[in-house]
Formats: sequence, C-alpha cells, structure tokens
Amino acid sequence: MKWSMPDKLIQEGREYVNEDRVLSVQPDFHSQVWHCEVLGSKMYHVTLDGTAREQDVCQCKYWKNHQYCKHTIAVELYLKEKCGTRILTESSAEQFQVDAETAGQEFVNDLTQIFFQENKGAQSLNIQADFQVQYTLQVLRMKPNNLMQNTGEHVLALSLRAGVDKPYMVTNIEQFTEQFIKQEKWEYRLGDGIDFRTVKIQEMDQPIIYRLHKLLEEQPAALNKQLLNVTARKLDSYLILPPSSAHSILEDLIQTGRVEWIAGEQTYPDVQISPEKPGYQFLLGKKGKGIELRIQAENIIQLLDYDWLIEGNKVHPLSVQQHKLLGYLSFFEKRFDDSNVIGIEEPDVSDLLTYVIPLLKQIGTVHFSEELERNIIDEPLTVSIQFRGPAKRIKGEIFFKYGETVFRQNRASKTESQFLIRDTIGEERILQVLENLEFNIIENQVSFLASKDVDLFSFLYRKIPVLRRYAEVELSPDLQNLIVENTEVSTSVQRRTRDSFLDIRFDVGGISENEIDRLLNSLKKNDAYYKTEDGRILSLETETMKEMNRFLSLIKDESQLHDGTLSMPMIKSMTLEKEINDLNPEVGSQDFLNELYHFIKHPNEFPAELPKTLQADLRPYQVTGFRWLKFLSNYGLGGILADEMGLGKTLQLITFLLSEVEEGKNDAKPALVIAPASLIYNWKYEFQKFAPLLQISVISGVKKEREEQLSRLPENGIAITSYQSFRQDVESYQKCDFYAMILDESQYVNNYNTKTFRAIAKMNARVNIALSGTPIENSVTEFWAIFQLILPGLFPKLQEFKKMSLEDISKTAKPFMLRRLKADVLGDLPEKSEADLYSSLNRDQKIMYLAYLQQLQEKVSDYDSEDFQRNRMEILAGLTRLRQICCDPRLVDAAYEGGSGKLEQLVEILKNAQENNQHVLVFSQFTSMLKLIEAELVKENLSHLYLSGKTPPAERITLVNQFNEGHTDVFLISLKAGGTGLNLTGADTVILFDLWWNPAVEEQAAGRAHRIGQKKNVQVYRFIAEGTIEEKINQLQQDKKMLFDQLIVSEGEEALSRQRLTNDDIKQILGIQS
Repeated sequence: MKWSMPDKLIQEGREYVNEDRVLSVQPDFHSQVWHCEVLGSKMYHVTLDGTAREQDVCQCKYWKNHQYCKHTIAVELYLKEKCGTRILTESSAEQFQVDAETAGQEFVNDLTQIFFQENKGAQSLNIQADFQVQYTLQVLRMKPNNLMQNTGEHVLALSLRAGVDKPYMVTNIEQFTEQFIKQEKWEYRLGDGIDFRTVKIQEMDQPIIYRLHKLLEEQPAALNKQLLNVTARKLDSYLILPPSSAHSILEDLIQTGRVEWIAGEQTYPDVQISPEKPGYQFLLGKKGKGIELRIQAENIIQLLDYDWLIEGNKVHPLSVQQHKLLGYLSFFEKRFDDSNVIGIEEPDVSDLLTYVIPLLKQIGTVHFSEELERNIIDEPLTVSIQFRGPAKRIKGEIFFKYGETVFRQNRASKTESQFLIRDTIGEERILQVLENLEFNIIENQVSFLASKDVDLFSFLYRKIPVLRRYAEVELSPDLQNLIVENTEVSTSVQRRTRDSFLDIRFDVGGISENEIDRLLNSLKKNDAYYKTEDGRILSLETETMKEMNRFLSLIKDESQLHDGTLSMPMIKSMTLEKEINDLNPEVGSQDFLNELYHFIKHPNEFPAELPKTLQADLRPYQVTGFRWLKFLSNYGLGGILADEMGLGKTLQLITFLLSEVEEGKNDAKPALVIAPASLIYNWKYEFQKFAPLLQISVISGVKKEREEQLSRLPENGIAITSYQSFRQDVESYQKCDFYAMILDESQYVNNYNTKTFRAIAKMNARVNIALSGTPIENSVTEFWAIFQLILPGLFPKLQEFKKMSLEDISKTAKPFMLRRLKADVLGDLPEKSEADLYSSLNRDQKIMYLAYLQQLQEKVSDYDSEDFQRNRMEILAGLTRLRQICCDPRLVDAAYEGGSGKLEQLVEILKNAQENNQHVLVFSQFTSMLKLIEAELVKENLSHLYLSGKTPPAERITLVNQFNEGHTDVFLISLKAGGTGLNLTGADTVILFDLWWNPAVEEQAAGRAHRIGQKKNVQVYRFIAEGTIEEKINQLQQDKKMLFDQLIVSEGEEALSRQRLTNDDIKQILGIQS
C-alpha cells in the first residue's frame, strides 16, 4: 500500500472490509491480477495488481483522478486479512479456492449483503421531515481549457442549498449527491448533519439529483479550477453544466419552481425560457450621404456553445440562423475597436438595407432616426403575379409591392431620394416556387407552355392554387373563363316503378345535362379532369368529386348509366346507407331513403293488412314475418325466412302470397313453390287448409303431364313442383312469367356446382324467398349460394366473399334474413329435452368392428394429401361400414348372427314407451336398418308405420295423419326422406338411431315433433355406440353447430368453417395421430 494515501481514505477502506462490502475475490493467474466486486454507492469492479507494481484499477471517479481509492484499499486490506499478502501466489490462491462458494451460494450471499447494506438501520428510523432543495444557476467565466468540449468563455454553473428547517449552502456538490444516493448522512456544517434515510425528499428532486451525480462522475475533477473570479473555498460547490445536457436540466429545474438565476450583479427569483427574439437594439441614423449603425446589447450575455442568449432572467434559445449571426457579431467585436458604432458608406447602403437589415431583425429590433425614417420605405412585401393568354402559351409578370412602391423583378433598392428595405428572402422564395412549378422565368417575365389539355388543367388547378399561398394571382378573363365555377352537385334518388332498382340523378353546376354521362364516366376512369364541350376544364380532384368517385367505385360492377341517371340495384343501396346520405340527396329523395332504411331496421312496422280470406289466426311473431315478407316484396327484394323448425314458416309464406293476390300486387302472375319431392303434396294440403280460394297446381308425373299442367297454369295461381322436376323442365319454367319464386328447404340447393342450382339461377321472378331452418349445414359458402339465388348482388363474388369475416357476412345479410327461435317466441310450447344414450357393442359385434377399424387404420395411416384425394370415396365407404357395424353388423354381412347391442337397447325402450302410452319417431339414415328394426317390432307385436324415400307423396300425408291421430305407437322414418317438411306433433319421443355427419339434419328431424300444435313435452334420444367412431362424429357435429350458431344466431366472431370432411377429420375419427 502506497505510503502517500490519506489516512481518512485508508479508514474508509477498513470500514468497507468490516461491513463485508468486499463481495467477491477471484484470482487470475494468467493476468496476475485479482478480480473483485466492492459494494459502494453502486457495485464497483476492482482489478488489483497481484504483483509488487501495485497498478490497480477501479471504475469509480476518485480512482480516475488519483489512481487509488477506498475500493482498491478495501480489497488489499481484505487480502491481507485472508492470506497475509496481496501478491498472487499458489498458496494465496489456494486460500480462496478452499473458501470458494458455489455459483448459487455466491449469488444468494452477495445479494443478501446488498439488501442489508441498503436497509441497514432503516427499521429504526422515523421518517418525518420534508427535505427541500433549492437550485441556483449562474453564468460564470472560465479560462480556455481542454477539459470539457464545446464550452467557451462563459459557462452555466449550478449550485445547491438544501435542508429541513432552513436551506444550507452545499459546499461540496459531489459529496452531497453521493451521500444522497448511498442514503448516508450529509454534514452541512461541522458536527451537524442530516441522515437522508430520515427525511422525505420531493419526487421531482430525486431524478434531478441522480442526474447531477452522473454528470459529476463524468466530469474531470480539475474542471472547476478553471473558473474565474471564484474563490477556492467555493470551487467544490459548483457543477458546470455541459451544453449537451443544459437545456433538459434547465426545463427540469424550472418545473420544481425552486430555481433562482444570477446574471451579473442581478439575482432573479426565477428563470424563463423565452420564445421571443433577443433584445438587441439596432439604431440607424443618417451620417453624411451614408448611414451610421449603433448596436446596443445591455444585460445580454452570449452562451453560443449552449445555443442560448441570456437577457436578465430570460433564456433565448437560438435558431441556426440566429446562432450564425451572433457568432459573426462576436467575431466582429473582437476584430474592431468600438465595434458598437459602425459607419456605412453610401455605396454600401443599398446592400445594408436589402440584405443586412432583414438579418438583424431576426435577433433584435431595428430603429430608424426620424430623418432617416422619412427616406426609408420599410413595408412588408406583397407579391403579385398577372397571367394572360392565349391558353396554349401562357405568360405572366411578377410585381414586388412594398406599400405604394411597386417593382418588377430587379435588384434596384433606391427610388429617387428614398431607400427601400427589400425582403430578399421573400422575393427569392416566390422565384424558387415558380421554378419548382416548372415555370420559365426570364427577367420579370414568366411563361408556361400548355399545349395539351392536361397541361392546362395542371396550370389552372394545381399550379395556381400553390402560387396563391405565396402571392396574389390574377388571371386574364380568357384564362379565368376556362375554369368551371360553381360546381355544386345536387343529387336526387327515386325508385323505378315496380322493380328493384334505384335511380340516382346527379346535377353538376356549370355542366349541361347532356354532358353528365361523360362526366360520370370520366370519374369512373379516375380521370383528373373533365373537358367540357365548350373547352372549359373541370377538376375531378375536389372533395365533392372525390366523394362522387368513391361512391361510383363501390357500385361500378352493378350500376348502369344513361341520360345522367345512375341505376343501381336496390339491394346495393342497403349496404351503402352512409355513402348515399353523404351525397346529400334532395329533401324528397331523403324522405324516400329514410323510409327505406327505417323499414330495413324495423320490418315489423311496415304497414300491411292480413288477407281477408286467410283461414288461420297468426301469432304475433308470424304477423311480423308476414310484414317482413311484404316489405321485401314492396321493394323488389329477396330474403331467407330462417325460423327454427316448427314455427310455421309455411303459414307465413302462404299468408304473404294470399295477400299479394288479394291486393293485386302479383300483377295477375302465378307464384312458383319449389320443394323436396316428399313435401309437394304437403304444400298443397297447407294451401287448401289456410288459403282455399287460391288455385293450386302440383306439377308432377311424367314429362308430358308436367308440360300440360304448366300450360294450364292459372294467372293468380300457385304452381308447386319438386327440385328434381324443376331441373328437368327448366326451359319450360323459364318461358313462364312468375311473380314470386319460393325455395322450400333451400338447403337442398346450397351447392352452387349442381345442375339444380344453375337451373334456378336462370329464373327471373320479381320476388325470391327461401325457407330453411338450417340455411348453413357445412360451410358459409352454402349461405353465399342461397343468396345468389334469392338476392344476387348482396355479396361479392365467391373469392372475395371467402375473405369476409363472419361478422361482416352476418351484418350484411341481417336485413334479409329473419330467424326466430321457439324459446324466444313460443312461451307456451312444451319443453324439448335431449339426451345421448350410449350402448355397448356385444362381443361378436366388437370383434367385427375392431377388425374393420384396424384394416382401415392401416390403409389410411401413411396417406399424404394426394392419397386422401385419390382414395376419398373408398375411405368414406370404409367409415360408413364402421357406422353400419355400430348399428347392426348385418348391414355389412348378411350372414352375421351375433346380434346388436344398439338394436337390443332400442327394443327395450320401445317396449317401455308402449307401456307408458308414448308415441315414438325412430329415424335412421339406413333404410335397411329400418327394415331390421321393423322385423324386431313385428316379433314384439309393436304397432308401427314405415316411411322412406320410396313412399309416394300422397301416401305420406295419409301416414302422417294416421300417426297424429294415434293409430300406431311407432313411426319408422328415413332421416333424409322424412327429416323435413312433416308435421308429426302426435309424437312425444324422437329417437335418432344413428348419427349423421351434420347436426342440422338431426335438428330438422327433431323439429317434426317439437313444433306448433305440440301439447306434450318432447324427449329426443341420440343413440351412440360407446368407444366407436360415433363418439368422434358427435364431436364433429358440435364443431359444425358452432359455425351455424355464430353466423346465423349470434352474428359473428371467429368460427370453425368446414368446407367438407377434411383429412384431419378422418384421422381424428379413426384415432390416427397426425
């Protein structure tokens, strides 16, 4: 240890050792040093020389100035205590290897030590008093030096006063900030001090003191010794603020409200950052034929290195231009004696007034003597540019105006006996603007070649508006007349008589009616301008024209333009309410649109009377449905009546058609109802029941019979046919003029790739209505397909539709789809309960199932995407066989004799049902399974009826009536043939013997019993074979139901969208890991 080290410093090092602040010591034989960590005001890394040279290194500021510090001393004392020497030897190193801690021990021990040092004695302290800090800023002079960059003769210095009851001068600002950070005791005078842990320091002071401490660490210790006129006793009380930090520190100090400012001999209670220009005074008076300039700068101090000018307690931040000017004045003062009085000879007066005075005005105020003021023109600059034709070669002249004095573009500044102060910057600015706008400038003449229409448009509508920001611009009458003025746009909107189009007519001020079509076509092409027949130019870049263009772009694919009128489908207007209103249509048009949009949102308020000859009493929600249908018809629109099964969609539709006939709205044209073949006679029966006066014609039989029936179609009648027959006779139907087309169970035509879909799409009825309780069964593209048939144009093309969110799809479709749930509108409808009944495969059935499953798994497990597509039908056939085995293995192998667990369970339930006088519907998708069930029912002497797709339509009605009248206990029904359109309210139990891929089909089946007219609670049982693919199918159903609920019921959000059974679905069903 060097003998010259201060005793006080050695004592501080010893205290560090006693307080266990030396946290880590590691020997480094390669470099012959000790690596150590010492906890001071922060963690310091010490490298202690392990040789006799004692060339130690520490990170602290004290070491940088002295090459030793209390931290290096503490490490040396620690080593002597542990191994007797600081010299690195094998024996001394072994001492530390013996004591070496594991990484975990060192981590915990070191941080524990830090915790105790930070909190030592804190629990016994009583924090009460408020500790206040007052800041003083002062401009001091400094000797030239190389210790701090970017400082000149003057610097800004900060000193502090602090205390509790009264402020005391901080005589050593570095010591003060360090003790604050360490939370130690600060001695403000000998024997008296303040423990920083016992006082409350204001929040805004803490970051300031931390920042000052950081600056002091970075600042050379000898810097304060360069200050002039500061006693040695006060040197340590100042922190010289570097220019790079001064501005932000000043702002922070001003925020405290506790900063005083000393400028020269004057002390101010505060300091301000002033946006005003500095207070230099420039006095000009005549002297002979020249001018004398006096510069007054009282109480002004230049701090150019800080980019500041100090005037009293005002700090003026300087712009780059101001800084440059003041830098020159500072240089000028040093170069010439008596530089505050400057004589300007007559030859230089012109340049003084033209170029120098505008610069001086940036840093102060210019005053003219009375005598000189009479000979000075000091007026603001006004620029005037006059343009004249012809249009193809435009010329202009520039005038610079100063009050009454007008100059063309030249450099003369003297007019007779007067001096003119010219704004050369302003003059140069307008010349630069003209050059940027590609005008040709020769002396005071400006020219522009407009040989093409686009050049003339650019001159009138792009260049002139820019020039008018800087100058007064006048156009000769021949140029002014080329501008189409008063281009106000008025819009009228009306509905075409008896069709579904809106006509929007635009009238544009200054444009003749016969030119509107051409103008709108120019807008559609995104042209920048339109040239009228008489050669005038109209800008299409105004906000009004842009608004029209935005509207036209939204309807460009659906609109037609003729004679100034834009015709667009009514349906498109529904999605453009805001855009149409933005066109500010005339009052009459606005009334029509308001009415239209009101009924879209409130269809139940549409004025419509129930038909007088209707043979039914409608429930309130059915009246709303009827009015909604009348609203659609009135505006030539289409929609989906998507009420839940059993709410009477058929009755609402019949009421609507009867009303149209009674009111003559059908124009004596027939309506067409297309339904599944199994339901056509059911429709006839419903019409005869509720609207007996309507003439009904069922189009069926062989082709010749169908053609004859079509030819005899009554004018006000109703034609009913099946989808299959319609597809076969589409050309004959196209020749008929139908008022309305009704698509019952429209999910039958939700595939846009089928012939039936394409055939229906060719029809041209005025009103198209779809009926379906399940408009979506598998994917949202089915939804798109139905709307393509009933309301084409509502949704974009399929590729764009697929990009729409479910929320946007639902929002768009909402006005044209009406769906109510039984739970919401039928408070008196009996309850429907659903339950899954699990059955076990019996022994032989399970052996057969597992054999088929293993065979299919082995085949599919290694398939890639191409293999799946190539063998898709074979895979689906394999899945069907597994499902059939779950029902009864005899469906796969007629020789099987082992029985079926599911069939046995069914027979037991049906026996119990008979004993309890229950009436049961049993649905299966396999007609062969229904035959096996029928055979068991015969054995058990259980009465039953049977309906499949082969049952003739007329016979179906008879079977339905027999069951509803209670003639039998069990009705066996094919799921696809009898799952829709039947009213079987005689049943109180529904059994779904096997699961279908789509839950919507099963919902339809259950809806046969749970509907209007049902008096008893309905129990629905879904049979599931435990431990088989039926459990996986059940999960798949829930996924598909999510899609339906979110799009149709809850109107949006992310949902699972399945186009069809995917490869992953198949692997999941078969239990194959992907």
